[in-house]
Amino acid sequence: MLGITTVKRNLFDAAAHKRVKRVLNKDPFIFHGFNMRKFYSMLGNSNSSFLDVGCGFGIDMSQAVVMGFTDVVGVDIKMYDDWLIAKSSFPDLRHIELTSSSLPFKDSTFDFVNSQHVLEHCEDDCFLLQEMHRVLKENGLCVIGVPNSQNILTIFKKMLGLQNPYLDPTHLREYTLSEIKQKVEAVGFEILDTNKEGFVLPIPRLHRLYHFFTTCYFDFIKFNNLLGHNIPYCLLGYNVLVRKSS
Repeated sequence: MLGITTVKRNLFDAAAHKRVKRVLNKDPFIFHGFNMRKFYSMLGNSNSSFLDVGCGFGIDMSQAVVMGFTDVVGVDIKMYDDWLIAKSSFPDLRHIELTSSSLPFKDSTFDFVNSQHVLEHCEDDCFLLQEMHRVLKENGLCVIGVPNSQNILTIFKKMLGLQNPYLDPTHLREYTLSEIKQKVEAVGFEILDTNKEGFVLPIPRLHRLYHFFTTCYFDFIKFNNLLGHNIPYCLLGYNVLVRKSS
C-alpha cells in the first residue's frame, strides 16, 4: 500500500508533467493574463534574457523559452524536486540557489523579470522590488503577481483575531491592488497594465487542495479567473505589468 508521502510525490510529478505539456500546446505570449506580443517586440533584442525570481519548478521559465527568450535563468531559495521535469523538456534552463536577499547579478542584466507570489514571503518586499528594478535593463519589462488581501478567507481569519490570517501560513502579508501599485512605483517602475487572477474557494481546509488540482493538475485557470472576477471577495490575486523607464 502506497504511503501518503509517495502519493503526494506522484501527484506533484504528474502535475509537473501536465503543466509542461500545456506550455507546449498553448499560446506562449499569453503570460499571466497579459498578451505579451507587442511588449516582447518592444525589447528589440534577438538574444533577450529572462529572470524568474522565485522560480519554483520552472513552469514560467519553460514558457519564456517557448516565447523566444534565449537566456532563461531562475533563482529560488532551493531547487525543488520537480525542477528536473522542466529541465528535461527545456535543457537550457539555468537555476541558481539564493544564498542572500540580494540577487546575484550585475545591474541592468535582464530584459524581462518575472516574480509570481514571492513578495508576500519576503521579510523586506521593498528590497526585493528594488533588486528586481536594479537587475532589469532600461525599458525592460517585469510581471509581478501577489495575493489579494481582500479575499474572504483572510477577512474571516482577521475577524477571528488569528495570529496569521493569510491564505497560506507562510505569507507575511497580502496586498490590495493600490498597495502593490504604490510599492512598484516607489522603486521606479512604470505601470503598463494590471489584471486579476485566480479564485479563492471560501472553505479554509479545502482551498489549497482545490487550488492545486484546478491550476496545476488540471487546466481550469480560465474557469477560476471567471469565478474570481465575479464572486465578491473570492479573487486570489493581482498581476502587475511594469517597465523600467529611463
